[in-house]
Amino acid sequence: MDFFAAAKDAMNAASEQASQRVAQAQAGKRLLDDGGPEMEQKIATKAHCRRTTNADTMAVSQISDIAAQYEEAMQELTRALATSACTPEERYDFQQLLGLYETRLGDYRQAAQVLSAMPPPAPFVSGEEDDAIKILWARGKARTAQERAQAVSQQAMDAAQRS
Repeated sequence: MDFFAAAKDAMNAASEQASQRVAQAQAGKRLLDDGGPEMEQKIATKAHCRRTTNADTMAVSQISDIAAQYEEAMQELTRALATSACTPEERYDFQQLLGLYETRLGDYRQAAQVLSAMPPPAPFVSGEEDDAIKILWARGKARTAQERAQAVSQQAMDAAQRS
């Protein structure tokens, strides 16, 4: 008997959560429907701010990854310089790169430290506004950080191929 009571309670809880979720989504749609263009602009602005702060967070993560890549490249350069496989020109190039990478690594570490210490500021977004953002996204009137990052990445790759 306890199993059936527990199952019934779980189903009731799930049903209540689903009802609350539907009500919130409907409230988000009402925000856009009743608020008109000004409300849509406000919600789109919050979506843009959210996308910006998400991109900021991703960029800080990428900066840390780039720093790690410079560290690895410097280790590889050091190992290569310890062999007799390098020509004098390559040895010179590798020594130059080692110095340049060390400077660049310091810059990336400093940037990561500064940016990690200050989380990006973001506006408060209520549950209803979050659903309204999703509705705008579905209508093609808002973009996610990932979509923007993909577009920027594609532009960079296109520019690199042209040069």
